[in-house]
Amino acid sequence: MNPEPAPDFPSVWTRWGETLRYYNLHKLAVWLLEVLGPVNVLLAQFLHAFSPLLRPTVPESHLLTLLAVLEDPQETLAFTHFLKEMEKE
Repeated sequence: MNPEPAPDFPSVWTRWGETLRYYNLHKLAVWLLEVLGPVNVLLAQFLHAFSPLLRPTVPESHLLTLLAVLEDPQETLAFTHFLKEMEKE
């Protein structure tokens, strides 16, 4: 089973993946998303609470995508799969 990202997310995911690979943080990101599991929802709630402070510096599409990845276990799985596939390239 290959989870697919939601329709609006691929361009954001690609930018994140490229940035994470550039800084060699893609494996750490996958590990954190997999290990934190249920805590991801709490992180999403924290981001929701502080989103007014983040909006001037973080594009809204990136913030919404990150919230979706953290809140939805299927999106988390799809994003970690996406990063793992990028690593193979």
